Amino acid sequence: MTAPLVVIVTPVYNGAQFLAEAMDSVQAQTYANIVHVVLDNASTDATPEILSRYQAARVPVVVKRNARTLPIGPNWNAAVALTPKDAVYFRVLCADDLLAPDFVARTVDLAERNPGVMVVGCKLRHRGEDPDNAGWEADRSVFSGREAVERFFLGTGLIVAHQTMMRRRALDLRGVFFEECMTTNDTETCLDLLRHGDWGFVHETLAITRDHPDTDSNTRMRRLHLDVCEYLVLLKRYAPFAFGAERGAALHRKFRRYYLRQVLRWRALGWRDIFEEHASVLRQLGAPISAGDLLDALLDWPLARLHLRPTWHGYPFGWAQ
Repeated sequence: MTAPLVVIVTPVYNGAQFLAEAMDSVQAQTYANIVHVVLDNASTDATPEILSRYQAARVPVVVKRNARTLPIGPNWNAAVALTPKDAVYFRVLCADDLLAPDFVARTVDLAERNPGVMVVGCKLRHRGEDPDNAGWEADRSVFSGREAVERFFLGTGLIVAHQTMMRRRALDLRGVFFEECMTTNDTETCLDLLRHGDWGFVHETLAITRDHPDTDSNTRMRRLHLDVCEYLVLLKRYAPFAFGAERGAALHRKFRRYYLRQVLRWRALGWRDIFEEHASVLRQLGAPISAGDLLDALLDWPLARLHLRPTWHGYPFGWAQ
């Protein structure tokens, strides 16, 4: 019986520093039926030369190149759109991340044994660090989508969306696979897909995430605190699925008040660029900030101090109580 076709998709822009290591980790996979699709986003460094070395590689490499450099979101969507129709599974491999040799074999094996699983994750580590404590019980490998999303918000189950294997049919469930104006668009996509299927988890360290100063997370998301902004959107969209309509809406309201106070504080501190970026992102995501929202957030603070209203405390993750 032929093993299901798996496609590894790598969008890359000026990735020469780490690209060869990522490519080699795909070539080292023990799974037989793999194709590696790489979309070069009009790189100006040595990326094309590195890719040319893999023309006759053991794992077939299909290279496409954009005529001009696209923003990250559109480029990722263009990359996953190259996944062949006959593929059964696919994953996006960032050009600076690595796979253990049995990543594909282990994640596909779990999915094949559990047809209801839509997304498969694994233990992973950041380069030079110990594996993350993912929180998923070692005696279970499959969790319902609802439970997985709930535990994501509770902070009791780690979902690292860019290190997951997905079923190919996931690409047909969304009009635009990655929300192009979100920095955490891979997480948003993953939570949405878990409304359509289960979460699988391999309790082995099968992937490495490389954290370096040039990642989008470090250059934009963390500098502008966009993870806090986008967490508000994730709560609005997926907390009702995880917790039920009433509790989900209540969690969203609590976090929105907490978040808007932070936005006002940043504005008062003179961080105008952060304030304006958050306002712009929320407008694009259909959750604009109004004057009434800001007033409600300010009134919430004294009510909470007087214990007349429960409020949100601290950083988003792990506080959905």
